[in-house]
Amino acid sequence: MDGSKCVLQLRGVRPFLSDKYDITRHKNYRFLSDSAPKNAFDIGKYVTRRLKVDPEEEYLMPECFVADEEMPDAALGDFSQSDAFNPAVELSYLSLTEQTAVAEAMAAHEVKPSLSQAVRLKKLKQDGKLTLDAIDRIISEDKKPPKGEPTGSARYRRFFPPSYSPKQIDEVITELLTDWKARAAV
Repeated sequence: MDGSKCVLQLRGVRPFLSDKYDITRHKNYRFLSDSAPKNAFDIGKYVTRRLKVDPEEEYLMPECFVADEEMPDAALGDFSQSDAFNPAVELSYLSLTEQTAVAEAMAAHEVKPSLSQAVRLKKLKQDGKLTLDAIDRIISEDKKPPKGEPTGSARYRRFFPPSYSPKQIDEVITELLTDWKARAAV
């Protein structure tokens, strides 16, 4: 049989001779290792990634390292990034001392690290540039609110009549907070 032909067998139909599909014409061919060797799956790298825990080494993984975040889109591209389900995975690459510093910074600032913060900490560790100051600076950063959550005066719009401008809303909120602060000081 010619190398460009195959016997195709489908359920409910008798086997028949057909032309082989030219995979180079497929829209996702560029993702195959046939297209570029860098796309080849390295089972050795995958297995060592999963088995990296050394039973002789101590690890700090308090519950607070697992943030309440959605899993990132698989469209991130790089396997190691799309494999990161939460910040704890990224922070597991840090040493016990560095993980302790992260836990202390979290307690001091009363926050949990986001996935992007954990990825940056891991990258600094890999580059040999992770310091206690860098950990504190990254953990203390203000985070963007989740997508779809209103910010600023838009957050409080539902409590005001439609005729109120953002400036009027801000003035009322400021007045209420000033009054609340004055009562709390007594």
